[in-house]
Parts: sequence; C-alpha cells; structure tokens
Amino acid sequence: SVPIIPVKIEGSYQAWPPDAQRPRLHPIKVKIGKSLAIIPSMIQSWASIGVDPHVAAAKMIHERVASL
Repeated sequence: SVPIIPVKIEGSYQAWPPDAQRPRLHPIKVKIGKSLAIIPSMIQSWASIGVDPHVAAAKMIHERVASL
C-alpha cells in the first residue's frame, strides 16, 4: 500500500479569486493530517458488499481532509 497524506489548503480562493488577474495579500493555511493507507483487504471488503472501491476510497480520503 502507498501512504496517503491528507492536506487542506485554506485561504487560496481569497488570495487569488478566479476573476482576479493577480493574487492578493491574504493569509494561507496548510493543514497536514495523519497519513492513511488503502490496503488490499479494504478493497476486497468493499467489493464484497457491492461498494465501488474507488468511490469508497475517495469518500474516506474526503472525510479525512474535511476533518482537518
């Protein structure tokens, strides 16, 4: 398995909104979470109950980032 490091970046939208030609001064925070791993047994378990492993893994990672 390969470790996955959840990372959350806050303030980047305010620093460089889509309609701006240049970035603005605004604080940006980067939060780094505890690593997690998707192991083969997890993939097999999800598949055995009819859950798409890609969707389950993405949900797990999303939840970990959201908790930062």
